[in-house]
Amino acid sequence: MLSYTVDCLSAIYLICFGIGLVFSIGSLLMGGHSHDLSGSSSGGAHVHALHDIQHFDHTGSSQLDNRVPFLSMNTALAFLLGFGAAGYSVQHLLINPALILSLGIALLVGFAFASLIYFFLNKVLIRGQSAYLKECDFDLRGVEGVVSSSIYPHGLGEVSYIFNQSRQALPAKDKLDRGLSKETPIIILAVHQGVATVLPLEEFKQHIDQKEE
Repeated sequence: MLSYTVDCLSAIYLICFGIGLVFSIGSLLMGGHSHDLSGSSSGGAHVHALHDIQHFDHTGSSQLDNRVPFLSMNTALAFLLGFGAAGYSVQHLLINPALILSLGIALLVGFAFASLIYFFLNKVLIRGQSAYLKECDFDLRGVEGVVSSSIYPHGLGEVSYIFNQSRQALPAKDKLDRGLSKETPIIILAVHQGVATVLPLEEFKQHIDQKEE
């Protein structure tokens, strides 16, 4: 009976270790660590445009919370690795170890592995990238530019703008679904699925002036 219990525990430890190892390798190989198309009317679109401007006025750039939670796939795999490896080692290095001793050591090592990965991800990996993970570094709301390729009514065009000290271009549509001619100064209200929603800069400034009055 004791031998059967030991064999079952060893199998469980091996399975846990195998799952942790296989999925960890798979995650590394795969590179893991991990529309506004409604046909609204012109009047409705104007209301939505004003709402977007007001939302932009009250939305400041904030820093993204890039911390990896303790209960994540990374820490779970680390726990399985440590739990399986430690448990299997105890079962075979000690002569008839007590069940509570085997499980206790396996759990401690598993949590230690998970804590180590959690610390590495949050204190080393992500902390080293935090300077590049600020929302303001890629948030285009409020960026001014010009229409570089005419925007057609209910269609798309292209706008160009200066961002991070380089000129860039992006497909764009007018928030009110009007046509905007080339070289029209604009301001970007939002970007969704790679398409910028814009308003003529003059209209945006007029709305701001009216609010201040």
